[in-house]
Amino acid sequence: MRRTLAVFTATAVLVPLAATAAPGAASAATNTLTVTAYDRTGATVATRVTTVNLSTKKPYVLTSGKARTLPKGTYVAMADIFTPGERSSTLGGRTVKVSGASATTIDARLGRPVDVGLSPAAAPGSYRTTVARICTPANYGEWAANGDPRNPLYVVPNGSENFRFAYATYVSEPRSAQSSPGLTGYVLAGTTKGIPAGYSRAVPRSGLARVTVGTRSGAIFPDEHSMTLDYRGGGCLSRMPQHPAGWDDDNNFRYTWPAPNRTTVHVTPGTWELSTGSNTSEQSRTLALTGGNSYSLTFFRAVYGPHRYVPWVARRVISFSTLGMVANPDSGLSDYSDAGATRSTVTLTRSGKTLKKQTRDSRSAYEFRYRISSAGWYGLTVDSRRYHPEGAPTPSWLLSPRTVAKFRFHANPDLYRTMPVHLVRFAASGLDSQNRAKAGSTTSVQLKLERPQQYHDAPRAKSTVKSVTAQVSYDNGKTWKKVGVTKSGSKWIASVKNPQSGFVTLRAKVTDTKGNSSDITIYRAYRIA
Repeated sequence: MRRTLAVFTATAVLVPLAATAAPGAASAATNTLTVTAYDRTGATVATRVTTVNLSTKKPYVLTSGKARTLPKGTYVAMADIFTPGERSSTLGGRTVKVSGASATTIDARLGRPVDVGLSPAAAPGSYRTTVARICTPANYGEWAANGDPRNPLYVVPNGSENFRFAYATYVSEPRSAQSSPGLTGYVLAGTTKGIPAGYSRAVPRSGLARVTVGTRSGAIFPDEHSMTLDYRGGGCLSRMPQHPAGWDDDNNFRYTWPAPNRTTVHVTPGTWELSTGSNTSEQSRTLALTGGNSYSLTFFRAVYGPHRYVPWVARRVISFSTLGMVANPDSGLSDYSDAGATRSTVTLTRSGKTLKKQTRDSRSAYEFRYRISSAGWYGLTVDSRRYHPEGAPTPSWLLSPRTVAKFRFHANPDLYRTMPVHLVRFAASGLDSQNRAKAGSTTSVQLKLERPQQYHDAPRAKSTVKSVTAQVSYDNGKTWKKVGVTKSGSKWIASVKNPQSGFVTLRAKVTDTKGNSSDITIYRAYRIA
């Protein structure tokens, strides 16, 4: 199946271009553009053409062979011309001034091949596919097409500064030719000013960066996962996602696998965002890759828990967002999404009295709010449970199926503040690819204290940590045992003695010098092998 893609990156409102003329206006003032397109056999074809006004940056779409009314100005016209017999795609672009009845031609017969491979060459039986793109320098309009050895890809040369060209090629060698387990392929990419007279190149393997990605199971729903590499260096190469390996219907490379999995991909140096996930969980990292160097990443590590949100007060209202109650442990402070869907029971109390109790859902109504009238000590408990957004049952082995956060804080309705409480992120070391610890072993769990600012600029009330304590449960929270916690520099480390079987539930409490506190519990944080 042939796949092609046209993208507009500037929002435009397409209005009828044959506007009503004022009385006495001359109809001859109408400006039109006709683009004639030829395939590689010389036959005229009707194809979609993207045009962009270089002054206003507005894109317009027309069909080749038909006149289209346009505002007067200078345009670029871009198209992907398909030749059925050889099943080829040819990208071409022209600059044209529209004034009166204007015309231009895009001729696929002038196309030159895009052929990118490896040096040394890939082994016989390898899979190779390429996506190429032409665009304006600021990406206001673009055309992309894909090809492989059976579906050739061409570009029509044009050295104009109004165009940019980019390519991305994925190569996967047969398992018998791979040098290490889990090696899945090569992502080769590049960009040029203007549209070159073809692009044939053998990319040296030695100049690529080696990225090894481990995807763990246990903490995520058993959906099919995919890995994506997006170039973040700007220009025409950006937003050309590479999914090792294989095309999906959106013109993207896609590689899917069941977790756990470990894979390696060799990538052209530059700044890339690597993402992996499914419809219920996703993680990403931005990497500055240098040729010849190796990088290693691990996704979906235990322990999932509260992240990014703490209570805050504005305009006499205590607010809390339940979005981040089950977030992956590698989320950055600026990340807003959680790892899947949660339903949370939120309870606000004062002096033992319940002020409000409400159920919130991270996929719909996730904000909790309550208007307070006086300053004092308040308690906020958030009990969250994960569920599959498409109604699939929750597996019995799923880790972090429930998290509970209990905050105690002093709030003043007249002060715009992020409350003086902490979040605790748990980082368990030594777990295997299924997030399991060995029976009878000791797991070192780093307790990372965080104080995120709420609502962009809500000032954080001062808070000095007085104590950090931890507990562990081997019976899903029925009974608890104290865990030793030591401080090393700015890090707090809990040493957890593991049982012979089952799951380990973790709890940590942070108290400051004024009595504000956070009590965070992660049920079934990790499993015993």
